[in-house]
Amino acid sequence: MLGCAEFGSRSVTMPWLRNQVAGYVSTSLASNGSLLTLPPVKPIDVVVARTALESMTYMFVGFIMCLALYLGGTVEAIPYDPLRVMEASALGVCVALGIGMINIVIQSFFHKWMFVYSILTFPLWMFSGIFFLPEQVPPPFREYMLYNPVLHVVLMFRTGFYSDYKAVFLDASYLISVSCLLLVTGLTLMQVARRKVLEPI
Repeated sequence: MLGCAEFGSRSVTMPWLRNQVAGYVSTSLASNGSLLTLPPVKPIDVVVARTALESMTYMFVGFIMCLALYLGGTVEAIPYDPLRVMEASALGVCVALGIGMINIVIQSFFHKWMFVYSILTFPLWMFSGIFFLPEQVPPPFREYMLYNPVLHVVLMFRTGFYSDYKAVFLDASYLISVSCLLLVTGLTLMQVARRKVLEPI
């Protein structure tokens, strides 16, 4: 379901940090309706499988990209703290999974929801700290940006690449709390509206 590593004046964006994973999860039931006709297959099985597939795909692409940059002479392409990068990636996927499940339920009631969702979330992507640092944004706009969980995913991801970068505005507890809240909300809505989400759109 999220970072950005800057090499000199460049930035390499991990595509799965955007809305891609959440978007694929949101359409997973609609695009895999035939699987749901099998008795052992539950909606959550399709959602989790699609999340794992898309996340691993984008992570592999990011790995190949960083490896190519490293072989090309960019030493900073290798993370300073790989575990930190993995933590940020996992939390980003959790956020995307939670949002994706919520979107599935909303879309079952409002069929044009994904179009509205793409418009509403574009600013969240633009102001997630990928193209600039939150330290560069003056208050009170910076305080509003800090409510964006993707911003904290990007900050955590960035600290995994640079030993000298101090993410003073990173709030890991807030990010974990939002991830858990989105997951619980998504799972609850999926269970409550189970019959509705299985109806063809």
